[in-house]
Amino acid sequence: MEDSTQNRILDAAESLFIEFGYAGTSMRAITEKAGVNLAAINYHFGSKEGLFAATVHRRMASINSSRLSRLEALLNSETGASVEGILEAFFAPILPGKTQPELQRLIARIHAEPPALVGPILEQEFGDIVNRFISALQQVMPGVAKAKIAFQLNMSLGVMLQVMHAGPIVFTGITGMSHQQKMQQLMAFCSQGMKLLETPS
Repeated sequence: MEDSTQNRILDAAESLFIEFGYAGTSMRAITEKAGVNLAAINYHFGSKEGLFAATVHRRMASINSSRLSRLEALLNSETGASVEGILEAFFAPILPGKTQPELQRLIARIHAEPPALVGPILEQEFGDIVNRFISALQQVMPGVAKAKIAFQLNMSLGVMLQVMHAGPIVFTGITGMSHQQKMQQLMAFCSQGMKLLETPS
């Protein structure tokens, strides 16, 4: 019964957070949509912020697990790791075509919320994961400082979010690109940008 109640609350909160944002979603709206009282939300999640964090965690836990599995397989493979392979292991689980539209919208919403709200949540969800990938990139780019790799990975994430969530394409000539072509272009762009760090300035 508790699992059913928690899932109803999470389902309701997720849809409302996606549509109206954190500030625009009231606890009353969540309770009405989930068919529960405020005490149930406080019991299971402690607060509205706790509920938002739980909403994010429910969706991202499996993605992060997939990332780590892909990275481990890559590092243990006979061919070894490469910049392209590491980036693909990080981005593939959340690229369009691999995730449901609701998850893509939630990811977009997370990155649109104030840093004061999402910063601690993102650090808890992704801090260790990102450090693992940065360490892997350091292994294949031993002469590049960790800070530079971290910054480039962050910029690559921004490019990926643009591909996932952008509205109508501004530039002509690329609207007919297939999903696979867009993904190939994305990975080529990000990996080449990462490799530029190895070029002496």
